[in-house]
Amino acid sequence: ALIKNTRPVQLIYHSGLFCVGLGLGWVAYPENFYLNMFSIFAALDLLLAVGLAWLASVIINDICDVPIDVISNASRPLPRKIFETKPYLELGVLCFALSVLGGLIIGVQFFITLLLYQFLAWAYSANPYRLKRIPILATFVSALASLLVVFLGFFLFSGEDYLSGFSWRIIWLLLISLTLSLPVKDLK
Repeated sequence: ALIKNTRPVQLIYHSGLFCVGLGLGWVAYPENFYLNMFSIFAALDLLLAVGLAWLASVIINDICDVPIDVISNASRPLPRKIFETKPYLELGVLCFALSVLGGLIIGVQFFITLLLYQFLAWAYSANPYRLKRIPILATFVSALASLLVVFLGFFLFSGEDYLSGFSWRIIWLLLISLTLSLPVKDLK
């Protein structure tokens, strides 16, 4: 039930965003491309950290949406009573902690970016903000969180330059296109 609830399509989406960031970083900083054990494990660590960040956001969303999910998503773990709320929340906290720790292992900018992602996911789903109730703002927040995942991949190549080599045109393209297209996932 937990694996099914990870929303595998979203995991693929997040992995793709990370890979887009890697590709953009490689284009902007080809001289920083080194294929060695560290770079491979750093990319895999961050890919796992992104997956754990997504899972933590799913768990918080599920906990905040139990009354709604009983009607519209009855197959999720909490409405089916597969998990009690407290252990499910503890699992979410564990995913959160492992995600940001995975980022910190690679560098502070990864830690901060994953922390920002988690904050946006929390503000999207949980009170007092629960931004998912506000149509355009909700998808903008989701687009911003998606952009942070792209940045994680880019940071592997940019080093101390952070985002200085990242085109503002791409940032605007991603923010606008994702803000306009992400509502499709909520058509159900």
